[in-house]
Amino acid sequence: MQTNLKYFDYLTVDQTAELLQLSKSSVRRFVSSREIPSIKLGNSIRIPRWKLDNQLEEVSLVSFKDFFAALANKRRSEADQLTENKVMELVNQEIAAERESQLV
Repeated sequence: MQTNLKYFDYLTVDQTAELLQLSKSSVRRFVSSREIPSIKLGNSIRIPRWKLDNQLEEVSLVSFKDFFAALANKRRSEADQLTENKVMELVNQEIAAERESQLV
């Protein structure tokens, strides 16, 4: 059952699972390990929507930072590879020039 979760201040485990596209058992596991913030009301678990949103936003920012850091490292690696290729090209040219001079 699809519900409009936008207006709930506190989500149930079922609603959180639907929102995050996870199983209920995964949500419960994340709640028990405190990876998802929650409060307990009697026997019920409730997840504060605003805390969940803030946590997801932080994870997204970290993920983007990691992505851009990896991208920068890849570019650095490509630059190193290009430099290495250029050096090898120059060395090969020197070797070829030396061989030619020995033949003459």
